[in-house]
Amino acid sequence: MIRSSKHILKYSNKNKLCSLEELFSDYEQDLKFYISLILSNKLPSRNNLTSKNLPNNKISHSQWKQIVYKNASEIVRSNLKYAKNKVYNRYKKIYFKCKEKDICKNFLNKRFSELKINYFKRVKIDLKTITINIDSRLFDIKYDAKNFDEFILLRLPYFKETKKRAISLNLPIKHHKQSNKLIQGNFKRLNTIKLSKIRNNFYLTFTFEKDDKEHKIIGENIAFDLGYKKLLSDSNGRHYGKELLAIYDKLSRKKRGSKNYKDLLIHKNNLIRKLVII
Repeated sequence: MIRSSKHILKYSNKNKLCSLEELFSDYEQDLKFYISLILSNKLPSRNNLTSKNLPNNKISHSQWKQIVYKNASEIVRSNLKYAKNKVYNRYKKIYFKCKEKDICKNFLNKRFSELKINYFKRVKIDLKTITINIDSRLFDIKYDAKNFDEFILLRLPYFKETKKRAISLNLPIKHHKQSNKLIQGNFKRLNTIKLSKIRNNFYLTFTFEKDDKEHKIIGENIAFDLGYKKLLSDSNGRHYGKELLAIYDKLSRKKRGSKNYKDLLIHKNNLIRKLVII
């Protein structure tokens, strides 16, 4: 069982919000940069790639580069799958039309896999909203907050001139009804967070997980089979809907589409509905 809770970062000061704005701007540029490299076959499309194999653009931080690349790869693969399905459905329509009219013999003699189709050229990506999935390498949770429930210590992909460590942001969080319900319900918070920007507001989303409860079985298990002469037969040898056979016989003698035929159909459906509800 997976649940989530979204928190607006409205308690952060102006400097922190400016830093988040810079992060999203650079992240978007790098995301487009990696997407273009993947579509032009200059980078492979994988789940993970080492930072050494990733060129620098705006972000040079190794772990952040991997996050951007993974996101870019997921976007490309998702759109590529959509493009392939669209092309295949188009191919089937053209194939059956050609077969019906007995034209384009060369096309009909080829298998779909033999057609040389560049799917990457057919991929169209529109980045309307960007969500940054951040793993536990780049954030910590601090609970010793006086006026807030906790702080998320987020390590940015930027460095101070005199230090090798990345600049960090302390993002204050206040829990609300949804998140408190999940925490009190013994849901386990996963080691990932999502950072998003919606209409100039920044949000942080936590994901929670909990094992599904085992459903208790009350009474005996019974299996059912569907039939024609009998609507249902259970594993205990009981039969339901024997009277339907007489209705089927009457329907076969009525003119299809007539008033009597339609009335019998309504009667049959009402009887089936009654039997199933019981």
